[in-house]
Amino acid sequence: MKAAPSVAGEFDLGASADATRAIMANMINGSATGAESATGYFDIATAGRNAYSNKDIVAVNDDTANTLTITGRGRLAVSETFTATADVVNSNVLHAYFGKRGAIDLVVQDMKEVDMRKTDDRRGYNIFRSYLAGLKTFDDGAKKFLDVLINAA
Repeated sequence: MKAAPSVAGEFDLGASADATRAIMANMINGSATGAESATGYFDIATAGRNAYSNKDIVAVNDDTANTLTITGRGRLAVSETFTATADVVNSNVLHAYFGKRGAIDLVVQDMKEVDMRKTDDRRGYNIFRSYLAGLKTFDDGAKKFLDVLINAA
C-alpha cells in the first residue's frame, strides 16, 4: 500500500477502508478499473498475473459486511501485514476436491510423474499413480464432485 503507488504490485491506500478494499479487489482480479494509476494500482508482472489466473484467484469486495473475500485453488500461502484493523481476518484454506468413481472423463496430469507400463495382452498402457492432479473438470463430471474446504490456519 502506498499513498502514491508508482511501481508494479503497489496500490493506493484509498480514502476509506471501503475504497481500499475495492482497489485491492480490482488489483487481485486484474480489473481495468484503476489499473496503472496512482489512484488505483500498478499491475504485477505478467508471470505473477498468470499465476493468479492458473490458481483461479478471485477477490470479492463486500462493503456491507466490510469484507474482502479472496478464493483460489491449489496450495495457497496467505498472509497479511495490516495493522490496527479489527476486521482483517487471516484465512488459509486448502481446497480438497473429492469425486465419485467414474465421474472423471479426462484428467490432464499436472504435478506428479506417473508410472506407465505397456500392457501384454492389448494395445495401451496401465497407469500406476499415487494421485492425479488435474487441471480441469468439465461441467458434466463436476456434478459428481465435492470441494471440501480445510482450514489450514
